[in-house]
Amino acid sequence: MALIDKLGLAGPNGQPLRLEPRRHGTVGVNKTHTFAPGVVRPGDLITCRVHHSNQGPPLAMSVPIHRGFGSMFGAGPGVMAVRVRADGAVIASCLARNRLPLDKRGRTSLPHGWPPS
Repeated sequence: MALIDKLGLAGPNGQPLRLEPRRHGTVGVNKTHTFAPGVVRPGDLITCRVHHSNQGPPLAMSVPIHRGFGSMFGAGPGVMAVRVRADGAVIASCLARNRLPLDKRGRTSLPHGWPPS
């Protein structure tokens, strides 16, 4: 209880606050999806629906806390970006690794204008 008080997680009567369950959103591979304000919150999980042949962990990331900031994650099946717009809408994009262009050295790079804003 002392830690709950110290972190400011107690309600007005000293009872611990109830945490809301984590919401989940999905975006298709090689697609961009805009979630309306309030549909997903910071900390909620956005998952990219990759092809069923992917044997690794799913490509997923959390919605960032700060508006206007974005984050990118790349692993096995592709790359993913999640950004929160000023109005609270969340933009999630997912690209398959085989859709990424190659640079002069043959390494994958991000396409021009990606992630979408």
